[in-house]
Amino acid sequence: MLQQILQMAERERRRVLKTSDCWTAECHREVLERTSEKLWRFVGRNARLAEADELCAAVLNLSKEDLRLLSTIHFLLDPAVERFLDSTAPKILYSLSKTSVRERSIFRGTVRGRFDPGATVKLQSAAGGDPCMLAVWSRSSRFDLPENRLLKFLLVRIAELARGTAGATLEHEGLTREECRTWADDVRRIGSKAVRLLRNVYLKQMGDLHSVTWDAVDRAERARGRWYSELAETAKLFLRAFRNSRGFLREVLKRRFLEPLSWDVLYELYVLFEVLEAAESSGWRTVRVGLIGGASRTVAEYERGGDLLRVYYQRLPPEMAQASRYGALLESCGLSFSLRRPDIVLDWTQGRERRFCIIEVKRSASRQYLADGAYKLMGYLRDFEDCMRDIRGVRGILVGWSGLRNSNPPERMNSDIVLAVADTIRYVAAEILGFEQMAAAG
Repeated sequence: MLQQILQMAERERRRVLKTSDCWTAECHREVLERTSEKLWRFVGRNARLAEADELCAAVLNLSKEDLRLLSTIHFLLDPAVERFLDSTAPKILYSLSKTSVRERSIFRGTVRGRFDPGATVKLQSAAGGDPCMLAVWSRSSRFDLPENRLLKFLLVRIAELARGTAGATLEHEGLTREECRTWADDVRRIGSKAVRLLRNVYLKQMGDLHSVTWDAVDRAERARGRWYSELAETAKLFLRAFRNSRGFLREVLKRRFLEPLSWDVLYELYVLFEVLEAAESSGWRTVRVGLIGGASRTVAEYERGGDLLRVYYQRLPPEMAQASRYGALLESCGLSFSLRRPDIVLDWTQGRERRFCIIEVKRSASRQYLADGAYKLMGYLRDFEDCMRDIRGVRGILVGWSGLRNSNPPERMNSDIVLAVADTIRYVAAEILGFEQMAAAG
C-alpha cells in the first residue's frame, strides 16, 4: 500500500512539472493576489480555505441558493464552530443543567427513596391489606430544558448542513485536520464531530427545538455554568449566518476565501475574471451574479441596450448542449460527455443575432501544449457547429500564458479563432463584446 501511495505521489509530481512550464511559485502568488478580491465567488470542491488581508466583497445579486451555500460553507468553517464542537459542547454534556423533580413511586418489598407512611396505609387498604405495597418519595433529574434543547438543535443543524454541503455520509468519517486538503474535507470532519456528540444518551431525553429564537439564546446566557454563555455565542453566529446572510458574508469574506488547489483552475478563474471585467468595460451592466461551482448555471448575466450576455464556466448553454454532435456518440461508447465541457462560454445577443464564443484556457507557454489546446478548441467548434454555423466573426479564443502571437484587431474580428495570453485576454474579449459599439463608432 505504501509503495502504491509513493508511486501515485511521484506521478502527480511529474504531471505538475509537465504542466508548469511557465509558472513559478512567484507567478502563482502574483496571480492569486490579482484574483483574491473576486475569489469569494469560487466554491469548487478542489479548494482550501485561505486568509485575506482585505477583501471587500459585493455580495449582491446572488440567488437564494447560492447565498445559502456560501453562508453554510463559511459558517461551518468558522473557527468558533470548531471550538464549540471541541470544547463547549463536550463540557456542557459532561455537566448538563437539569431540574430536580419530586415523584411518588410504588414499590413491593424494597424501599428506594423516602418512605411515606400516610400514602402507604391508603395504598395497602386499597390493595386489600397487602403489607408489601409501599409508597415512597423519590427525586429524579430532567435535562429537557430550553438551553439544552438549543445545544441539541445546533448539533443537529451542523451535522445536517455538513452532510448536505459535502454530499457524503459522516458517520464513518475519521479525518484529522492534517489529512484535510480541501474545504469539503474540513466540512466532513466538522460534521463527523457533531454526529459523534449526538450519540450522547442524554440528548435523546430532550425535545426538539425547531428554530433558534432570541429567547432561547437569552435563556442560555442566563443558565448556570459558563459554558452555556459560549453556547449562546455559537447560536448568535448561526443567526447571523442564516438570518442576515449578506451582512455575515460581508464581514467574513474580508478575512478568508476559498483558494483553488489546482494552478490550472486558478488561471482559468483569472481569465474568467478578466473576461467579466472586459464585459463591464464594454458597457454591459450587471444583472445578476452566481457562485462559481454553485447552483447557478451562469456565473454572470449582463444587459446592454436590450441585449443580454450570459457567461458560463465549465457549463454549457442549453442550446449548445442540445446541438452537440458528439454527445450521443460519446454516451453510446460509455464515455462521459459531461467531462468535455469548454472552460468558458459567452452567450449573447447582438440585435437579432445570437452569438456564442468558446474560450479554452491553457496555463502553458509550450508550443506543443498550446497546439493541443487549439485542436481541442477546433473540436468544440465542430461539435457545436449546428448552433454556431451562422455566426460571423470570432467563435473561439485560445488563451495561453505566453508564447502566442496576437493578430491585429481588424484581423481578429474576421477570424473564427483568435489567440490571447494573460496580458491581452481582457482587451481581446473587450473587442469582441464591444464590437457592435466599435462598428457604430466607426
